[in-house]
Amino acid sequence: MPPVTGTPSREWGSLREDLDADVRRVTDRARNLSQARLAAPVGSHPSRAHAVRVVAQQLVEAAQGIAAREDPTEPGWRDLPVLSDLAVGDQLAVVGWDLLAELAGCDPDAAVWARGARRTAREVASAATGALAATRRLL
Repeated sequence: MPPVTGTPSREWGSLREDLDADVRRVTDRARNLSQARLAAPVGSHPSRAHAVRVVAQQLVEAAQGIAAREDPTEPGWRDLPVLSDLAVGDQLAVVGWDLLAELAGCDPDAAVWARGARRTAREVASAATGALAATRRLL
């Protein structure tokens, strides 16, 4: 994934860099797991692939909420398609890149959509980073 440019880093602090690093880490781990390891249960998830799908869905919604920040009403949230277990790493890379691209053009204190309410882009990015870190620890 190429580095994302846009909003100066000093406005975001290290949050965007942390998010970028965890997208890469979780993507790499998911891509390097065998089919059997991806299918194995972990934590409260029926499989490691499911854990990656859950965090990928969170990133999709974060990107969608940021993209719809100018809309007066909450967007109709899109569901990420369920692909094979071996594709979850690539799927996470794509949605992670989409989120980072949306963040690049967004002020960290801008009000963006999240499920049921508006939050700041910084809060949405922080939640995504936390979810990725939790998933990384599961893998």
